[in-house]
Formats: sequence, structure tokens, C-alpha cells
Amino acid sequence: YPDALVRWRAIREIVPSGTPPEIRTYQGEVLFVSALQKDVLIEVAQTHNIPLVQRVDVWSLILEPFLDTELDEQMKLFTQHKLAENGVSRVYCTQLRERFGPIMYVYNFDTLLWEWVHLGLYDLLCAHKMFRRHLIPADQDFNVVYWEAMEIAERGQLIWSES
Repeated sequence: YPDALVRWRAIREIVPSGTPPEIRTYQGEVLFVSALQKDVLIEVAQTHNIPLVQRVDVWSLILEPFLDTELDEQMKLFTQHKLAENGVSRVYCTQLRERFGPIMYVYNFDTLLWEWVHLGLYDLLCAHKMFRRHLIPADQDFNVVYWEAMEIAERGQLIWSES
């Protein structure tokens, strides 16, 4: 966050079940909080009347092919359906996977992370920061990618809300 501080009134909602937990601002930014601080985050949200929500994790669906696991056709179709429901067409998803596939592959496999359960927005941003100089065309400026990634994350539909 630019100021390293987020005012409570700037927070639209909190996603405590995110990996890692998320703060979502009215500006459309997703900020991450250590999972170790999840209980404190929930307590503070309740104190300040900030909604606790769960949303579809669009980035986890987009980044599924880069997990250390094999998905069957039924799961792939389910993922395509969920993405379409959340405003990510098959064509756009393919474009995103082609764009970010090289850095996600290096991030998960060449670093020996071998994640097999979840890769999401946090991982994408980490991978982009770590490997962009070596693997990404110069026209993919981090700020442009960052805000595009935020916009895509915002497409995730609300699953539940606790105000």
C-alpha cells in the first residue's frame, strides 16, 4: 500500500478465508495479511463494522494448471464454468495462462515450491516481482499487471457475507 497504512474507512471488506487473508479496499485493491494475524483481523473487522466475506478466488482458478497436480477433464470443465460465471471467458483465461505461465512455472517448480493445492493472486504477484526481469516482455510493467490482476480479482462473486 502506498502509505504502508490503510485507514479503516478505506476498507470495503475482509476475506479472512483468503490464502493469505485479504483486505479489499474501496479503491479496488487487494492487500494481504499474514495468516498468523487472521484472528486479529477478524476482531478488528468486527470492531470497525467491516464486512467479513468470502468470494470466488478467480486467480486460483486461472492458475490451476500450474499446480503440482493433475486435473481431470471434469475438473477442467468445472473451472471453465466457474470462470465464465465470474466474468473470465475461456479465451481470456487462455491468454492469461499463456502470459503468466512461464513465471508461474518457474515460481512453483524451478524454486522447488511444488505447491499442489493453491496458487492465487498473492503467488502471481510474488512470481511477477521475482522473475519479471528474466521471463516477461518489457511491455508488462508491474504496475499495469498489478492493476489488471486487481480488476480480475474483483470479478470474484460473493459467496457469503457476515456484516
